[in-house]
Amino acid sequence: MKKPQLAIDSLTPTSFFTIFDDSDFSLYNHCIEQEEILEQQIQRPLLDKCYFKQVNFSKSLFQNIEMTDCIFENCDLSNCDLSESIIYRTQFLNCKLVGTSFYKSYFHDTEFYQSKMTFTNFSESKIKQSIFNDNFMENADFIECELKKTLFKTCQLENTNFFDTSLKKIDLSTCQFNQLDIQLDGLQGCTLNQEQTLYFAMKFLGITIV
Repeated sequence: MKKPQLAIDSLTPTSFFTIFDDSDFSLYNHCIEQEEILEQQIQRPLLDKCYFKQVNFSKSLFQNIEMTDCIFENCDLSNCDLSESIIYRTQFLNCKLVGTSFYKSYFHDTEFYQSKMTFTNFSESKIKQSIFNDNFMENADFIECELKKTLFKTCQLENTNFFDTSLKKIDLSTCQFNQLDIQLDGLQGCTLNQEQTLYFAMKFLGITIV
């Protein structure tokens, strides 16, 4: 995965609300810290080489957002609508993404690290060369997703839904879950640890372990 091409020390401090000064609703080469940006609505905002720290975007509607070379650190994007977004070389670090919708989005070289992602919706998204690292992702949705060269490391995936999604070449062996929603054919080519393998053997084959 390629990390954001971003020199934080060279960014210009500003307010997120300057995005409304631009007819294209774009922000370029900016640093935004400790702002409350609640329940805002912007169609097709453009974020390029931006760093956000301790920014609260809760319940904002940013459909069709495009992000390139951005970092979100300790931000709250809970219950935001980021559906049909395009996200390149972007990191979400220690963020809150509870109930966030990335429905029908495209991700490339994107990292989610140590973030709370309960009920996050990635359904019908394409996720390529990206990393989910040490996240709490209970009840997240990856329904009808396309996952390519994507890593899941030490994530809590209890009740996460991978229905109609292939986990071929996906390694879940370091993740934790007691229940996962997926069809048997979706597991073909997936790497699991012994405990996970026993769980799916009982779930799909009716095998009893004594």
